[in-house]
Amino acid sequence: EISWHFDRGGVESVNQFGGYYVYNITNKFQFIELGPISVVDDWIESYKHDRDIALLDLINFFIQCSGCKGVVTAEMFRHMQNSEIIRKMTEEFDEDSGDYPLTMAGPQWKKFKSSFCEFIGVLVRQCQYSIIYDEYMMDTVISLLTGLSDSQVRAFRHTSTLA
Repeated sequence: EISWHFDRGGVESVNQFGGYYVYNITNKFQFIELGPISVVDDWIESYKHDRDIALLDLINFFIQCSGCKGVVTAEMFRHMQNSEIIRKMTEEFDEDSGDYPLTMAGPQWKKFKSSFCEFIGVLVRQCQYSIIYDEYMMDTVISLLTGLSDSQVRAFRHTSTLA
């Protein structure tokens, strides 16, 4: 069973790369071992059980894939506008390095990028006949990604545009 829930109190299961922390995506989401279909299927089940928690996990996934140390909490998700969340995550972002997961060199990062793209494709395909049509997911995710694509932080712009 895949755990999709982030530790709301802070970052868990992290590796340090380039001076900042990111989730170990291949471990946390088990892209490589189980493949994106299994991960997405489990996420869909999580969404059916509690869509707010599932969406919060997906939002944090995008934030972490950008190389941001920040974590969107359940309280932030419930009470803040996307622009406020993005501003808060921008404050948590360390841009000194300039590197972030999608631009980092090495075989593990090449695999990360292809797994990220594959995950997004599978997510859309698996949700297209069910969850996407409830509009809540699409409104929430597209609104966040649109806001991130207009961010002053290059990593947010790149990651959200790729998604």
